[in-house]
Amino acid sequence: KEGQKYTPERAQSLDAIIQLDDVFEAERLLELLKGSGFRVSKATIYRTIKLLQDAGIIQQVLVDAEHAHYQLAYG
Repeated sequence: KEGQKYTPERAQSLDAIIQLDDVFEAERLLELLKGSGFRVSKATIYRTIKLLQDAGIIQQVLVDAEHAHYQLAYG
């Protein structure tokens, strides 16, 4: 809908976010993907998070002022 390509990296990132089903940081998502054997860069993770946030699929959650945390946007 947003005119963005649905790349394998984005699909893997979204699948991992759904599996986490909790508040997460970008670093945690990166660790999960790399631990699962996917080759993904930190830059790709941050770009994907921004795209998913802009599309309303995830939202930023205020936990502390030092690190950005995200969660799936339900409803």
